[in-house]
Amino acid sequence: MLFQCLKDNPNIKNVFLCFDNDEAGQTANKRIADKLNKLNIQNEILIPTHKDWNEDLTLSEKGDERICHQVL
Repeated sequence: MLFQCLKDNPNIKNVFLCFDNDEAGQTANKRIADKLNKLNIQNEILIPTHKDWNEDLTLSEKGDERICHQVL
């Protein structure tokens, strides 16, 4: 779906990868980043501080201000 979207919208030059903070999510981040790099599409991997983005957002509402950290 992502690559079809990029094909349909050649004006997209930067992609943020935001998968879960577990082994499967990080494996997917790296695999997709490698494919994007081969297509010369800039990308950044964002990793949630906690288990997933929903947990980060829920906790941030309770005063935990650090939502994510960047890898690339």
